[in-house]
Amino acid sequence: MLCYSLNFFIHPLIIFTVGQIVNWVEGLEVVLLVYGIWSPGLLQSIPLSGPGFDVALEEVNSVYSNNKTFQMRRVYISSKEVAGCGDTGAYFDQISDYYYRSTGNCSPCLYILVNLGCGDPPMFAQLGREWSMLAISAGTASFNIRNRLLYPTTISTCPFQYRPYMVMFRKLCELFNWRTVAYVYDTSRTLPFPLQLYDLFTSFIRLNATDIRLQLFPIPVAPSDVIIDESLRKILQVSRIIFLSGTPVLIRQIMVEAFKQNKTSGEYVSSRKRGN
Repeated sequence: MLCYSLNFFIHPLIIFTVGQIVNWVEGLEVVLLVYGIWSPGLLQSIPLSGPGFDVALEEVNSVYSNNKTFQMRRVYISSKEVAGCGDTGAYFDQISDYYYRSTGNCSPCLYILVNLGCGDPPMFAQLGREWSMLAISAGTASFNIRNRLLYPTTISTCPFQYRPYMVMFRKLCELFNWRTVAYVYDTSRTLPFPLQLYDLFTSFIRLNATDIRLQLFPIPVAPSDVIIDESLRKILQVSRIIFLSGTPVLIRQIMVEAFKQNKTSGEYVSSRKRGN
């Protein structure tokens, strides 16, 4: 999907950014400064997303190189310390270090920031604003990215935002008259989604006048089948409507145990949110 989104996105990007801003200067070099997760644990990590960039850049260069308009290349800015979502915010200095140390000798270069992390951190947007540079967020997007004061040069290739989850949650509860709902979420921090959805669910219940009772069930790191069995029995004592958020491995583990307990019939409803 990322490879497709890059191909779909880069051509309009070239036409607008290069054509309108630099007026098709011959010999221009467009450089993507790609910052992201180094460990291949998530789809948007550099090892898994890199082939998408390579294919997209190869296509763009093959189209525009004949008339010597410009060339595109990418530079990956990361290190083994950036192993997960929680590490991306701690190493943004790698971007500024590269920018100030390595970009000064390329006058015909147009630089574009690309974030392959998780979410749309304000620090990334601030770098784009301070350097008057287009910033592309390829991770999950929030409603905040529409704030042009905080994100004046940032755009997102993400096909969804988190806010529609709350719209879906509210409409489902209204449609089926659900009053007690369980939210089962992964606490391992392997993925950012479970805790982000936890914040959204709890904020929605707190800020909206609603009679929906939200029961929270955190799942510990690397739970055994015994823990899953005990947790599932506790969950089913309070609600038959269950929202799951976690890694594919954890969700499969929960669903297998639910099947063993004969809790996968139409009498029970589960909505699953996986990592990728």
